[in-house]
Amino acid sequence: NNVFCVSEYHKLAFENAKDIIAVGFDITKTFIFTDLDYIQYLYPNVCKIQKAVTANQIHGIFGFGLEAHCGKFSYPAIQAAPSFSNCFPHIFGTKIDVPCLIPCAIDQDPYFR
Repeated sequence: NNVFCVSEYHKLAFENAKDIIAVGFDITKTFIFTDLDYIQYLYPNVCKIQKAVTANQIHGIFGFGLEAHCGKFSYPAIQAAPSFSNCFPHIFGTKIDVPCLIPCAIDQDPYFR
């Protein structure tokens, strides 16, 4: 049984951040965050995305059935929310027209369709 608790996943996120920094990202120009720590800024956009995307669409993209826990259906909105600049008021202020480049691997593609 591969059941982790939230604190274990949070610790893994920090380990992943170390890997990102280690490959040469300039920490003065890179903002690394976890959804867990930053949810208060993400949540308004998460709610807008959840309102715009149906469970049927989530099922079509990811194949989740009715037996899946609700987290599987809600997480795509959390994953997509940081693509909007208003999630980062400390960086962009009130600007809402900031372009966003999202470098992601093919496994992330369904979150941005």
